[in-house]
Amino acid sequence: MPGEEIFYLSVSELAKRIESKKLSPVDLTQLYLDRSQKFGSRFNAYAHLTPETALARAKAAEKEIQRGHYRGPLHGIPYAAKDLLAVKGLPTTWGAKPFANQVFDYNATVIEHLNSVGAVMLGKASMIELAGRHLPSARKHGDPSSARRHFAESAVCGLLTVVSVVTARWRSPLRWIRSAQWRGAPRTAHGSLPPSQAMILKIAELCP
Repeated sequence: MPGEEIFYLSVSELAKRIESKKLSPVDLTQLYLDRSQKFGSRFNAYAHLTPETALARAKAAEKEIQRGHYRGPLHGIPYAAKDLLAVKGLPTTWGAKPFANQVFDYNATVIEHLNSVGAVMLGKASMIELAGRHLPSARKHGDPSSARRHFAESAVCGLLTVVSVVTARWRSPLRWIRSAQWRGAPRTAHGSLPPSQAMILKIAELCP
């Protein structure tokens, strides 16, 4: 069984050892599970830990690799999926009490991709309520409709912020949307912005 130093190796280094059969995906997964069970509750790291499923996937990965079927650098690598992502049969709470019993019957696309390359999901990682938006109404009153609205706002803010980071600084989408150019967009017959544009402008104004 590998020692403590294994936790400080990069994914690429772990992948090299797994591919060369110097490191067992089962042993690696068990180490991560043990550490997760030891420290997870202290740091509120997991919404759900799934040791049985993780070990089953690790064993399947190890068998494939032993037979010479290596899927790539994530094959046999343990990971935790943020509780924002749908995982079939598991609660997807988005970190919010109103959704504590929400269970989807399908996987998010990224989970499907990770499954296809043989990655090993340890469980679902904890997250800030609805991806970071402060939702006193959803927490206090348990109002799912309010929570969904704020979730949509948070998602758009996050997307706009990411796009801002990867585009030229002076052409940030957030700046452009807040600008007179956007506010001067064509109006409806009643003199208002089309609903979709009005919603995006309102959300952009809420973004940090």
